[in-house]
Amino acid sequence: MTKTFTTTLCALLALSGAATAQSYSAETFTRGMQELPDGARVLWDGAQRPADGESLEVGLPFRFPGFGGHERVEVHVDGSLSLGTRGRVDLFAADLEVRNQGRVDQVRVGVIGTAPRRAWVVEFDSVSPKGDASGYLYGQVQLHEHGLIELHYGSTQRWGGLRPEVGIQVEGQRVGPGATGLPDANLRFTPSADPDLSVERVRWDGDRAQVTVLNAGLSASAGGDVVLYLSRNETISTQDRRVSAARIGALAPGARQALEFDLERSAAPEGAWYVGVRLAPAGSDANAGNDVAYDPRALWIGAGSDLRVAAVRAAQHDVLAGVDLEVEVELEAQGQPGPAFDYAVYLSTNDRISAADRELARGHVPAGLGGRASQSLRFALPADVAPGTYVLGVAVDPQGAIPEVDEGNQTGTDPVALRVSAAAPPELEGLALELDRAEAGVGDTVWVTRTIENSGLAPAGAFKYSVLLSRDAQPSADDGRLLEGSLPELAARAVSGPRRVSAQVPALPAGSYRVLLVVDPEDRIAEDREDNNVFVAAASLVVRSGGLPDLRADALRVTYRTALVGGRIELTRALRNAGAGASGACDYAIYLSSNAEVTPADLELHRFRFTGGLAPGEVDSGSPLELDLPRSLAAGEYWVGLIVDPDDAVLEADETNNVARSAAFVRIERGTEVVRVAPRSVYANDGDTIRVNGQTYRFIGADTPEKRSGQFDSDQEPFASRASDFTRAQLRDAQEVAIHHTGRPDVYGRLLGHVFVDGKSLSLLLVENAHAYQTISVWGDNGFTELGRQIRDAARGRTPAFEEPRFWRQRHGVD
Repeated sequence: MTKTFTTTLCALLALSGAATAQSYSAETFTRGMQELPDGARVLWDGAQRPADGESLEVGLPFRFPGFGGHERVEVHVDGSLSLGTRGRVDLFAADLEVRNQGRVDQVRVGVIGTAPRRAWVVEFDSVSPKGDASGYLYGQVQLHEHGLIELHYGSTQRWGGLRPEVGIQVEGQRVGPGATGLPDANLRFTPSADPDLSVERVRWDGDRAQVTVLNAGLSASAGGDVVLYLSRNETISTQDRRVSAARIGALAPGARQALEFDLERSAAPEGAWYVGVRLAPAGSDANAGNDVAYDPRALWIGAGSDLRVAAVRAAQHDVLAGVDLEVEVELEAQGQPGPAFDYAVYLSTNDRISAADRELARGHVPAGLGGRASQSLRFALPADVAPGTYVLGVAVDPQGAIPEVDEGNQTGTDPVALRVSAAAPPELEGLALELDRAEAGVGDTVWVTRTIENSGLAPAGAFKYSVLLSRDAQPSADDGRLLEGSLPELAARAVSGPRRVSAQVPALPAGSYRVLLVVDPEDRIAEDREDNNVFVAAASLVVRSGGLPDLRADALRVTYRTALVGGRIELTRALRNAGAGASGACDYAIYLSSNAEVTPADLELHRFRFTGGLAPGEVDSGSPLELDLPRSLAAGEYWVGLIVDPDDAVLEADETNNVARSAAFVRIERGTEVVRVAPRSVYANDGDTIRVNGQTYRFIGADTPEKRSGQFDSDQEPFASRASDFTRAQLRDAQEVAIHHTGRPDVYGRLLGHVFVDGKSLSLLLVENAHAYQTISVWGDNGFTELGRQIRDAARGRTPAFEEPRFWRQRHGVD
C-alpha cells in the first residue's frame, strides 16, 4: 500500500500544566508496523465520520499507568487521544480527514501482544489534515500496559522535495530526536520510573477546603508537605497568606490522599480571595509543574455581599415568538462589593422563578458592584415558545457561585405579563446579483456577488440557493447551473451579503444568457409568499469560445525572518501565465500584512510592471528583490505577500490564484543594528547571556536563575542549569540566529538586545517555558514595544518554580 503525504505533520505528546521536569524520554526504534488482529473495532470510516470537535470514548483492556492511571481513552476527530485531564497524545497539527478511495479507509482500535506486555493500538488508515488534498498518511499510536507510548508510521512518498516534519513535545517542552522528515525509525516515549506527586483537586466549601493529592508516577512516593494559601489572585506563591499545612505519607503509584483544612476566615482581611495549594514532595518527583493548584471560584471574606434583583422591565409586552426582545434589569449589591457574577433571564408560567424555568439569555456584571447598576439585554425569543401569557423573571448568580449574606432574595419579575403570539414565517428573496464581467468562455472563472434577505419576522433554517444562466429569465431544467450555495440559517429581518463567490461557466452553447438568483429552490422553507424567490440580474452574460490568460503567483520566499524598521527585506518570487492566452501588460506588487491573509488593502511596499506581459506558459522568477521598509512602520510580526494583477485589470480564466505569501511571518523591530551570525559561533554563558566573536549580549525582557561565579558562592541550581541548557538547545537546533540590539551597553559592557532563533525571540521562549521571569514591567521594553507586550502576556499565569532572580540577588548582596 503506497501512501502520500506532503504537508507538515507534528506528532505532539502534550500533558496539562507547565513542566519544569520531563516525565517521559524519547528515542527512535526501527521495528515496522504491527498488524491489528482480525475483527478490530472500526471507530469511523470514509462513509461515516464524527462531526468536528467530537470524540469517541473507548475502554482500555488494561489500566494504562501513564498520567495517573486510566481505564478509558477518548479518541478525537482531530487526531488526538486524551486520558482524563492530564494526558494528551497528538498525531496531527490539524483535523483529520478520512479519505475514501473506492474502498473503506478506516480509523480502528485493537489489542496486540499478551499480558503483561499488551498494547492498545489506534490505527489511522489513509488520513490527512482536513482540507489538504495533496496526500495521505498511515500511522498508529500504541499505549502499552507498562506505560510506554509508541508512534508508528507507515510508508510514505515525498513529493517535490517537500518533507513532513516530526517533532515531539512533552508538557510544553521539546523532547526526543526532533527529526526533520518522516524518519525511517519510529518514535518511542518511555515514562520516568520516579514518583509524580500532584495536586489533583482544590475546592472550598464554607469554612473548609478539601484537597486531593495523587501519585501519577510509576513508583511509590516518599510523601511531602501540603501548604494551603489564600491569594488575592490566581497565581499561588509562597508570598501569599499561608493558612495551614499538612504532611502526607508514602503513596503507591496511582494512589490518592484526601485532606481537609480549616480556612480560618475570621483571621483574614476582608475581600475576595483564591484558595490554593502548593505541594513540596519529600523525595524525587518526575514533574514539578503540577505541584500547584487552586479553586477558580473566588471566596468572599468579611461582612459579605448581598446581591438582589431590584427591577425587571421588558421594552414591549406583546411580542411574537422568534423576534428580538429587549429587557432592562436593575441589580443591587448590598453590603461589601463582591466579585464578578452572572444573571439569567427566564420565561415562567408563574412568579416563582427557578432553574426549572426556561432560560432565555444570560448577562455578566464585572467585579466591584456597589449599590445599583442597570443592565440591558437584547435577545431573540425562541420561535418554539407556545402562544400564551408568561412571567418574565431574572435570577442573579443562578449557579450559586457567590457566598451571600441572604440567599433568598436573588430573583425578581416584571410586574407586567408578557403576551406571546405565534411566530410569523420567514420571507426569503434575492436582493442583488452581479457578475464581474459581461463575457466569458466555457470553463472560465467568474466572480458572482449575491445578496439574500429574510424580510420576515421569524428566522429561516438551513436553505440552498442557485445562480442559473437562462435563455428566458425563467428557471427551468434546461438552464446552466453557474453556482450552488447554502446558508445554515438567516435571522429575521436580516441580510446575507453582499458575498463574492467564484464559479466556473458551465458547458453551454455560445450566446447571451440572463443570470438568475433562485432562493430556496427546493421550497424547504415555508413562507407567506413563494412567488418572489427569483431575482434576475440587470446585466446578461455572453458565453463565447476561446482562451484567456491565467496569471498565477506561484511562489514567494523571504530570505530572513527578522528585519529592522527602516531597513530592508530580501525575497525571491515566481510568476506564471497558466492560461491559454497572452496577458498583455500587467502589474504585480509586494505587500506587508498583519495577518496571514494578504489583500490589496494591506501595506504596499513596491509595485512592478510587465510592459510586454506574459505569454501562455511563460514563467518569470527574476533576480532577488531588496525592498526598503518604511521608517513609519510599527514594530510587529508581518506576512509578506505577492499579488499579481492587484487591480484586476487583466481578464483571466481564474481570479483566485493571484496571491502568494511567505511561509512564515517576518518579525520587524525597532533597533539600531541587526547582527546575523552562524548558530555554531554563538556561546551561551547562561540562560539569558550569549557571547559572539568576543562581544557579550544580555537578553532584554527575561531574567534567568543565577549560576555560581567569581562574584558569589551561592546559586539557584538546578534551575540555572536548566535555563542554560534550554538556551543552548534552541541555538543548537536553529537554522538562523539574528541579534537586534539597542547599541547601548550595560554597566558590565554587555550590549542589550533580543536574540532571535528562526524568527522567535529567546526571551519570549524562556518566559513561555517558565525558565525566566519577565523584566519588561521592571526595566521597560527598550523600544521593542510589540515584543515587550508579548513577553508580558506570556508571563501571565506562569510562575517559575524558583525565586525571582532580582530578589535573590538582593538577598545575596549581588549587584
